[in-house]
Amino acid sequence: MRNPSISDVVGLTVDDEDNILVVVRREKRNLHGFIESEKGVLSVETIVALGWDIIGALNNIHSHGLVHRNLHSGNILVDTDDDENYDGYHSAVISDLGFYGSPEKETDISYERRYVYGVLPFVAPEVLRGNEHTAKSDIYSFGMILWTMLSGEVPWRNEHFNAKLARSIVEGSRPDCPLFTPPFLYEIVQNCWEPDPNNRPTSEELNKRFEIIESAIHDDFDEVEIYGQQVNADNERKRWAAHNSCAQKNYKIQALSSLSSTRIQIVEN
Repeated sequence: MRNPSISDVVGLTVDDEDNILVVVRREKRNLHGFIESEKGVLSVETIVALGWDIIGALNNIHSHGLVHRNLHSGNILVDTDDDENYDGYHSAVISDLGFYGSPEKETDISYERRYVYGVLPFVAPEVLRGNEHTAKSDIYSFGMILWTMLSGEVPWRNEHFNAKLARSIVEGSRPDCPLFTPPFLYEIVQNCWEPDPNNRPTSEELNKRFEIIESAIHDDFDEVEIYGQQVNADNERKRWAAHNSCAQKNYKIQALSSLSSTRIQIVEN
């Protein structure tokens, strides 16, 4: 399962107590650090490029009958101009391979089926109810990653990540549309957030949609609506960043860098 947007696995050690997955070291920032370095404002062009890398890698995982199970903005790595091989275009890589597995085989990510393991804002509602992880729960997580890039913030950053928020997510709560978001991207976010997993798009469908968007932005002048939305959104983002330059100097994404996977109690009916 080789893909330039997935960290390469080079080995596995096994003993009676611990299994250790050995992956190629990547000199990249995670998405948290990258958004911070950009003062919380990414261009739509950059968001589309990174989103296409991520969904392409996820599609590769799903095409092998596997699911990621713990996809969130902390395990997406992004190259920057500090990287030796940086060519002027940002690219993303999915890391944290240790949770990959068949959707039919839940491993030790749950504890007596009363808990799930993950970063709460990125965990799909059906998983919070105690159902197994599937490719469609990965899609929900991808939607939250897109929202994070569009907003420059942690989903529900002003909320405590506790049982109350988990129940609110299960009952249908979702973050508001970020400022200066082009409709074609917010539509994708909303599709990924569908409460019924069967109504969410597949990674293959999203990969094709991002290919069309990428083409529209760069060289397909038949898709003038997408191109126009992208240009308008990026102009608004630039103006906002310029007018808020003083506040941006000391910009920190509240709680992003401190996000980590935790044990989350399942929401009972």
